[in-house]
Amino acid sequence: MVDLPESCQRVQRFLDASDLDSRVEILAASTRTAQEAVDALGCTPAQIAKSVVFRAKASDRPVLVIACGDNRVDEKKVAGVIGEKIGRADADFVRARTGFVIGGVAPLPMRSSPWCWWTPRCGVLRGCGPPPGPRTRCSASPAKT
Repeated sequence: MVDLPESCQRVQRFLDASDLDSRVEILAASTRTAQEAVDALGCTPAQIAKSVVFRAKASDRPVLVIACGDNRVDEKKVAGVIGEKIGRADADFVRARTGFVIGGVAPLPMRSSPWCWWTPRCGVLRGCGPPPGPRTRCSASPAKT
C-alpha cells in the first residue's frame, strides 16, 4: 500500500477496517472526469459512479451526490431534498471538507459529515465505485464472509 498516494491509503484502510474485499488501484490514465474513467476502464458511462460535491448555501455544509456516469445531477431536486439552496463547491472547499481533490472524491472516509446519497440506479452498480484519486479506481465486492 506504500505506493498509493495518502488519500488512496486512507480509503484502503477504511475498506480494510470495514471488512470489504475491495482494493484501490492506480491506473495509467486519468479518471478525473466520467469520460476519462470510461476511456481508462473500457466501460460505458452507466457502469461507473461519479461523485459530485456541492455547497449548501445556508449551512455551508458539503453535499455529496454519487451518480452514474451517464446522469446529470439535478441541483433543484437535491436542494429540495436537503431543504436549502446549493451551489457549486470550489476546489478549496472540496479539499477542506472532504479531504480529497476535485476529480477524486471518494464517499468515505471524509473530514466532515456531508449530506450524502446515491442516486437510485447507481446503487445497484457492482465492481466499481467513486475514485479516491484522479488516476484511480476502487473495485468493490460484497463484505467478506
